[in-house]
Amino acid sequence: MTHENLASCTDKTLVALLQQGQWAAFDELYHRYWEKLYHAAWNVLKDDEISKDVVQEVFTDLWTRRSALQIDQVSAYLYRAVKNQVIMLIRRKKLRETYLNRFNRILQTNAVEESVYRKELEIAFEQSLTTLPPRCREVFYLSRFQSLSNQEIARRLSISVSTVENQINKALKRLRFSLDRLTTLIVCILSQL
Repeated sequence: MTHENLASCTDKTLVALLQQGQWAAFDELYHRYWEKLYHAAWNVLKDDEISKDVVQEVFTDLWTRRSALQIDQVSAYLYRAVKNQVIMLIRRKKLRETYLNRFNRILQTNAVEESVYRKELEIAFEQSLTTLPPRCREVFYLSRFQSLSNQEIARRLSISVSTVENQINKALKRLRFSLDRLTTLIVCILSQL
């Protein structure tokens, strides 16, 4: 089909063509929705590059999963995908801030003690990471240190997104338990000073 013909197609027709692997149908959907989706992401994130990345991730996932798609309304599907990506980014940011705040509260002593405790926490964190099972550690590392999305990790490691989510949750539970014990120990030491 020519580009002019695709421009007059309904979203439903474009999805059917997309499921058959027709790149031109994907391209038409991209041009129809990219700008609207970008603005939806930008209205929440207020960051040009991150908003572009969110939309890019949504369209990458659309192409990757094209043969398995069950889409009734394309616009609703795409907006929901953008919303989910934005929520995931916000959760990651809040989690990082929570740990940073926890570390900063503990380390608000004098400069020497701060340096010692910070090093102890870094060592404890590194040791906690080494206790994770290899796949769990790899998934956590890609998620938290390389900032890859769950979909990107799943593609890279050839595992399902739900497996990625399970591995991240498993890692977070184990790390929280380990670090909470250390945090309690440090608070006890500081209270005795």
